[in-house]
Amino acid sequence: MKTLRIGTRGSDLALWQARHISSLLEASGEVRCELVIVKTSGDRIQDVPLTPELGKGFFTKEIEDGLLADHFDLAVHSLKDLAVRLAPGLVLAAVPRRGPVGERLLLRKEAFDTARANRGELPLAEGAKVGTSSLRRRRRLLDLRPDLQILDLRGNVPTRVRKLQEGQYDAILIAQAGLERLALPTGGLIAFDIDARLFPGAPGQGALGLEARAEDQETLALLSKLEDPQTRVLTDIERGVLQALGGGCSLPLGTLATLLEEGDQPRYRLDAFAYGREDQDPGISIILESGDSHSLIQEAVRFLAPALEKPLVGRELHLVGGSGRSNLGSDLEAAGAKVHRHRVYDIHPLPVPEETWDRLAQQDALLFSSPSAIELGATPLLRALGPRPPKERLAKGDTHSSAGPKRDTHSRVPSPAILVPGRSSRLRAEALLPGFVILEAQEKNARGMARLAIQRGWTKIGVLGARDGSPDAIQTAKEAGLQVLHVPLYQASPHPRPSPEPLGDTLFLSPKAARLLPPQG
Repeated sequence: MKTLRIGTRGSDLALWQARHISSLLEASGEVRCELVIVKTSGDRIQDVPLTPELGKGFFTKEIEDGLLADHFDLAVHSLKDLAVRLAPGLVLAAVPRRGPVGERLLLRKEAFDTARANRGELPLAEGAKVGTSSLRRRRRLLDLRPDLQILDLRGNVPTRVRKLQEGQYDAILIAQAGLERLALPTGGLIAFDIDARLFPGAPGQGALGLEARAEDQETLALLSKLEDPQTRVLTDIERGVLQALGGGCSLPLGTLATLLEEGDQPRYRLDAFAYGREDQDPGISIILESGDSHSLIQEAVRFLAPALEKPLVGRELHLVGGSGRSNLGSDLEAAGAKVHRHRVYDIHPLPVPEETWDRLAQQDALLFSSPSAIELGATPLLRALGPRPPKERLAKGDTHSSAGPKRDTHSRVPSPAILVPGRSSRLRAEALLPGFVILEAQEKNARGMARLAIQRGWTKIGVLGARDGSPDAIQTAKEAGLQVLHVPLYQASPHPRPSPEPLGDTLFLSPKAARLLPPQG
């Protein structure tokens, strides 16, 4: 019987991973396994933050050196720690079935904010001290909650949990997969799993990577039996984005690839964000879908690279719109531009009776015409649905949706699908209405959303937006025989003329903004 030597770090989690792979290999009856413990730089150095430069090979270099030197036959890594460019002579031999991909927030009871939790926000008290060693987690947390205090946290998983229990932090953020694999006791703490699409993990998070020598065909053949093709494709997308951006495992980049449709013509979705390396640099968030994994990587890099490369440094741009914060403005700032915002109209919420929200909750789909409509409508819509978890609203004959796997919703009334006209609206809807089907119209306007509802075979739709907005959508839907419930959520009124007037490159965020901006000169 062949003996396979498995190289691994000596942490509790690394040993669990190596023993898990050992048990899978030995189950075949063809091999027996033995573990070889390797101490890496990441294990020895515990008193410095994980910067992008330090992170490259920080937990893997010594293991790869031992593999090349034939001290063992294969290495088991957390895939998120493994460099996308392996040392010459080594290959990623197999990627087994993936575990949980998300982030888990562990909190002390006194740091839990029930009101925020009920609103679907991070349930942390104002100014809470959160421990993490990850630059990605730090940047995303501060983007979502600028009031938080982020403190450095190193050590293995049990050490981090112990430090939290001792009161050194109010909360810590840690990979869900690691906690579940170790089954650590977390008595006295509250666990909160963050929506993975709101807070994507590191590329490859939740998956294991089995590394071996390219010339060792016998070992490669044995490891190939542990390969999970779907996990490989999805993690290849995530790691492909990381590689194209030229980053190591500590780049402030979050990615989550999911499979929307299987079969001969699969379709993939990618949720991702990237931040510049300076603490004050804004980030860029994206949601993309494609039937081709390579195209998906290329499109993601096109959107995310400006956050790292800063091609607009030295440019001044003027954005003209309403009172809301535009994703376009944040993207331009992330690319290095100095952005001046000019407000030419104000949003005034309109009262909507509770019974109207109850009626909206019974529609097949809701057309939100703008990010402002989503921000004003998300909370009352969730309240109208009550405590029931939302259910996916699928088109007739569909078997998959962008909301992920089906949930058990026996005997519950399904929630309406949410239709939005563009990326900015979709990002807001994903954050404020978790669990709903969020569909982005191919035509980036209200009429496009109405046509999408018609294509999906829905018969009752609600249209939410400005008092005088979306007439084309309403007309298109009614002409197709749909029942339309129009609910104005706000009205817009001109804002006093901006001072000074925008001079130079000016971008209008809506047709209304272009109409309301007084002519220059």
